[in-house]
Amino acid sequence: MPDQGKELYDAARNGNAARVSELLKSGADVHWKGSYGWTALIAAANNGHEAIVPLLLKANANVNAKASGGWTALMKAANNGREAVVPLLLEGGADREAKNNDGYTALDWARKQGHDGIVRLLEAPVVAAPSPIDVRTESWYVRYLQSNSDAINAIANMNKYKKNNGQLKIIGIEGDVVYGERTLQEWTALQADLDKGFKDGTLAERPKNSRVALEDLEEELEWVNKGGKVRYIIVASCPNRIGDNHKVMEQVKAMCAEYDDLVKCTFSYAGNLAADFEANMRLG
Repeated sequence: MPDQGKELYDAARNGNAARVSELLKSGADVHWKGSYGWTALIAAANNGHEAIVPLLLKANANVNAKASGGWTALMKAANNGREAVVPLLLEGGADREAKNNDGYTALDWARKQGHDGIVRLLEAPVVAAPSPIDVRTESWYVRYLQSNSDAINAIANMNKYKKNNGQLKIIGIEGDVVYGERTLQEWTALQADLDKGFKDGTLAERPKNSRVALEDLEEELEWVNKGGKVRYIIVASCPNRIGDNHKVMEQVKAMCAEYDDLVKCTFSYAGNLAADFEANMRLG
């Protein structure tokens, strides 16, 4: 889809996160290159659009793609002082040792331009990836699983729900590449344990499950009001932070509250405190 590839590039360059998300969902080519061989990721990094960089990385953009002159997204971000973008690129696997055609690394460019904060980021020792964490071993998870199981059983056992062949969904909010990793672990563990509970007979129903982007949540929630059916949604997983947005959970709770008892929030604040702590430790 060459036309959509150019649209994606332009949206990323101009900081239009909503349009970037739409185009990625419709299959726009994340590897499309514009003038001087720039990809959408290089353009977003160059201009400091930290909300867009994670979207492109999640869509498997090549974080180490080189433009004309051998410039990478990390070099452009370092050269232009985009301090919020550099950690996202490093987390996404950017090669800090890569050199452009003049033989300079991203660190060299940060030093040349006097971007001390970025110099510190790039000079920091590379920390080995932490061992996979089993959230089931953490004290909050037992309560979290029980809360979701209780919510499912309470809905499934309602007379109105049973008489009208009610429908139930359980959904999670997608996170970014930095603060969303543990939210994904939480979600994966929960779904496996709900499957087990249904097989064991401790769960009255196994709801359909899916993860949605924050910007698509309102449309997803509208499902409860459609079709003239008895429908409920449980929002079971939500990151505390996406990029610079530290109020994601509060936003989600406010949106869900508009649907009264048809939408319930069961996500864990304790799990997200652990996620934030771990991500901040990785970023130094």
